[in-house]
Amino acid sequence: MRGARRKAAKSESPRATVLLAGTLKGWRLKQRFFLKEMAADLGVSVSTVEGWESGHRFPSGSHLTRLSDYTGLPVCKLFCVKTGDCLLSQCASGCCPNAATLEAR
Repeated sequence: MRGARRKAAKSESPRATVLLAGTLKGWRLKQRFFLKEMAADLGVSVSTVEGWESGHRFPSGSHLTRLSDYTGLPVCKLFCVKTGDCLLSQCASGCCPNAATLEAR
């Protein structure tokens, strides 16, 4: 099965999947992109993007990189819907402004 189509595995944090879903959908709506347009730009199916945005699917590592390039957001920011929701254990760069606070938790 291709990485774009894999369902969220048990190893992916449910929180990470939900945060990514919210970030992607929010970004797409803010940019006023249609699902079809975003899917075509990323080279994936509309159902794949729908799965990412609904939290039913989790992108592979290569798709996370493509999403980061496409949105202009560092990969760690794809998991930040708002301050305090970051998953810094997944972010080696510490790109989030609230890194020190969250790492202490």
